[in-house]
Amino acid sequence: MTAAPWLQPGTYGNCASFLAKMTPNNGVDYCATTKEVSVTDSPPVARATVDVVTDADMSIAASHAAQFDQVDPGNQAVVDFAVKNNGPSDAASPITVKGTLPAGVTFVSGTDPWTCSAAGQAVECSWTPAYTKVGVSVPAPVSSLPPGESAPPLSWTVATAKPGLVASYPVSATVASGTPDSKPANNTSTTPIGVTPVDLALAKSGSGSFALGEQGVWTLSASNVGAIDDAGLMTVVDTLPAGSSFVSSSGEGWSCSASGQTVTCTHAGLAKGASSQVSLTTQIDKVGVTNEATVSTTSYEKDLANNSASATVKVRRLPQTAKALPASPTRVKAGRTDQGQKLKTRVICRPKKSAAAGEVSFCKVTRKAGVVRIKVKGPRTMKVTVIQTAKGTPRYKRFVQRKTWVVKP
Repeated sequence: MTAAPWLQPGTYGNCASFLAKMTPNNGVDYCATTKEVSVTDSPPVARATVDVVTDADMSIAASHAAQFDQVDPGNQAVVDFAVKNNGPSDAASPITVKGTLPAGVTFVSGTDPWTCSAAGQAVECSWTPAYTKVGVSVPAPVSSLPPGESAPPLSWTVATAKPGLVASYPVSATVASGTPDSKPANNTSTTPIGVTPVDLALAKSGSGSFALGEQGVWTLSASNVGAIDDAGLMTVVDTLPAGSSFVSSSGEGWSCSASGQTVTCTHAGLAKGASSQVSLTTQIDKVGVTNEATVSTTSYEKDLANNSASATVKVRRLPQTAKALPASPTRVKAGRTDQGQKLKTRVICRPKKSAAAGEVSFCKVTRKAGVVRIKVKGPRTMKVTVIQTAKGTPRYKRFVQRKTWVVKP
C-alpha cells in the first residue's frame, strides 16, 4: 500500500502512518481491507480511502507570583498564562486566550506579542505564530504553532476593586486555536488572587445613672486594628435588652436609627489604626441590663472574633420620697409616698427616765383619716419615736423614715 504525496496534513509512507491520523470509519481496518486494486499499474497497487483529521491538543496554565497571593484592595495584580500545543498536529492561527473577569477585577493590559482587548469583564487576546518551515526545498513562513511548541508568555495586568468585598478573585482563561482539539479538559485554567482583609474591633461600656425610669448611656468604640484602610461602610448593630428603649445617639460621622430593640449605626470606613465612638442614650426600665453589639463592614474581613462586645450594668432602683415628719409628734400624716406607696406608721413610746414606783406614763395613739395623733399621758417625760415605711417596687426602693421627739407631759 502506498500513500499519495498530496494527502494532508503530512506525508505518510505506510498504513500505520495513516492510522495514526485517521478517523475510524465503521470499524474498518484499512490496513487489512483492500478497497481498490488497480491492475493497470505495474506492479499492481492496493488503494484504500481513509479520513485524515488534524488534532492540536492545546493547554493553558494560569499562575501568579507569590507577591499577588494577597493584594491590598485597589492595587494591581499580574496573572501569567503558559500556552502550549501538545500536538499531534500543528495549531492553526489565530491562537486565542479568552476569559471573563470576576466582579471586582478590571483589565488593564496584556503583554506583547499578544494583542488584547476588553469589553466590560470579557477579555480576549490573540496571537498569530510566524514560524519558518524547515526541511523543504524553499523555506516559507507558516502561521501555525508546531506540536510540542509553546506560545510566547502571556500576562494580564488587572486592577482590584476598593473596597475588596470578597476573599479572593478567581481569574480564569480558555485557550483555543484554529485546529480541532479533542482534549478540551486542559483548555481552561484558573488562579485566585487573594484580597487583604480588614480587621475591625469593638469595645463597649455603660455610663450614666442607669436608674430605673431614667436614662443611661452606652458607649461603643469601633477600631480598625488591621493592616489596611477600610474603604467600606462600617455598621454597628446594637440589640437593646428588654426593658430598654432607644432615645438618641451622638458621635461624629455616625448615623443611627432604631427598629424596636435593634439600633443600627453606620459610619464611613476607618483608616488603619483609627477608631470612632458612638453613644446611645436609652431609657432604662429593668433592673440588671446586659447590652450586646456587633460591628461589621462591607469590606472583606477574615477575623470576626473581635467584632462583638457586651457590657453589663447594675441598674439601681430609685428612692421613694414622702413628706418629712413634723416638728411635733402630736399630729403625723400617714397616707402614701410621693410615688404612691402606702405608708405604714409605727409609734414607740418610752419614758426618758425610769418611772418611780406606782407611776404610769404612756402615749395615747389614735389613727383617723390618714392622720396619726400622739398624746403623752402621765407624769414622766417621754421619748416618742415614729417610724414610717413603705414597700418597694421593681422601680423604687423600700421607703423608711424615722424621727424621735422628747415630749413633756
